Amino acid sequence: MITADALDTLLKEEKAMNKETLRNLQVAIWFCATGYYKDLAYGGVTSLNFAEKYLKQEGYSEEEILLIQQYIKAANSKVVPKTKEEMLVQDAVYAFLADKNFNEQQTLWRAENDAIKESELTNKEWFTYLKGIIDSKLFYTSYAIKNWAYKVQGNYLKLISKETKQQQKQVEKGRDTVFRITLRNHISLSDNADRKAHILLSVNAIIISIIFSRIFPKLDNPSNTFLIVPTLVFVIFTVISIILSVIATRPRITKGKFSYEDITHKKTNILFFGNFHRVRLEEYERAMDMLLSNNEYIYNSLTKDLYYLGKVVAKKYKILQYTYAVFMAGIVVSTILYIVFFNIYN
Repeated sequence: MITADALDTLLKEEKAMNKETLRNLQVAIWFCATGYYKDLAYGGVTSLNFAEKYLKQEGYSEEEILLIQQYIKAANSKVVPKTKEEMLVQDAVYAFLADKNFNEQQTLWRAENDAIKESELTNKEWFTYLKGIIDSKLFYTSYAIKNWAYKVQGNYLKLISKETKQQQKQVEKGRDTVFRITLRNHISLSDNADRKAHILLSVNAIIISIIFSRIFPKLDNPSNTFLIVPTLVFVIFTVISIILSVIATRPRITKGKFSYEDITHKKTNILFFGNFHRVRLEEYERAMDMLLSNNEYIYNSLTKDLYYLGKVVAKKYKILQYTYAVFMAGIVVSTILYIVFFNIYN
């Protein structure tokens, strides 16, 4: 037990302390934390009650019990110790702040708190709680001031460093989540645009097939003269719609090369195949090593990838908008022309 060991260490420096006082201090140390397993908020009071009940059973005098309870009260960091004995107790209780295994100790302490409260503190809440204790803690005995105070500061710096690293990890995790979800959404939108274009392409191809197989052979009949103009107009609109659908889904290949300067100045995104498909493997491996060793470059590349993917998706949807407009206009205009020319010739 760290607290009991710490008290033994401190007591070795006290030469003129009688046996009764030593015993009372040791008893106080063993009881000072017993009440916290029931109630974190009022654990100190519970510890006093436990100690009183036990000590009465063991035949301690009322004076000794009050003295031990006074030592137990001194274990609270909010209490300013007045006697040498109270200083020894408080320094022993908080000696774990200077322990070399402080990280493991605070982890176990946190687990204990969570188990008693039946709720978990967030990392931020726990670090704030710990820093509050360390910031307000002062050692009182000469041995603790000389041998433990600087170690507490060292553990405090480690705690700050750990908190900073965890915050950085959370930021990076949030950043990764943003890129992953946004890229996935844009890819889904791009796929959706391709599907819409393919549907229009298929529908127009079927319409063209029907026109050439069923209507064109009938146009040489004088009785079907009224079909010529509307059919030609419908074919023109259908062909334009097909062309626009093809343009919307047509892949665009870039030059596929990059220079060493492009990599060092972070000007190119080597995560996109269009920027490296004509580069030798050795050059690409070197560029990828540079990318993976630089988080800023990675996120810069992902940002560019997302930006240009968005530009491509926007272009596809714009062309699709024109395609649907042409398709609908072709149907409406052709239908009107069929009605008009039918009435003219009949």
